[in-house]
Amino acid sequence: TATVTVEDIYDIAPEAASKGVQTERGIFEAMMSMLQSGVNPTIDLVASALGKAKSTITFTLKTRLDIGFRAVKKSLVLLLEAINNKTKLSDLPEDAIFIAKEYLPCVVQDLESGQITPADVIFEMITTAKAFGERQFRHILAATPITTLCKLLGAVLRFVPQKLLSELIPISPLFPPHSL
Repeated sequence: TATVTVEDIYDIAPEAASKGVQTERGIFEAMMSMLQSGVNPTIDLVASALGKAKSTITFTLKTRLDIGFRAVKKSLVLLLEAINNKTKLSDLPEDAIFIAKEYLPCVVQDLESGQITPADVIFEMITTAKAFGERQFRHILAATPITTLCKLLGAVLRFVPQKLLSELIPISPLFPPHSL
């Protein structure tokens, strides 16, 4: 009858996490910080902020998440735009409606049941965005239920340290500071 909660060591003691995890989280932290301050996060800026070489950033994302820098950035920006309703709804083809109403909610269910990891969620989003193209993917996200969008963003934000999250979440009108 006991409840077991699995926590990432980085969330408890960041310095105890592997260097790869520290770099991975640092990448997301730097990107979110830049987006919050209105700076376009580039690989050069992120590498500079972390005191790492560009190749280290690329290597970390490719080996740990199997995705590239631009894909991570696009996914994060698209999610934030969809949550903030900067993307207008449009008539979607049947397959795109399926992705918005069925597939992405199933990805969230799989995450919640522990069948996939937050990194898998990012991979699924990037794969879907590549398959439909950025413009169509924006429309898919706009048609996706807000609860699903929030959970998808939550998976991405798992890579951002808690300290930075408390500063970032209030940038969205959906998450006022008192809801933290």
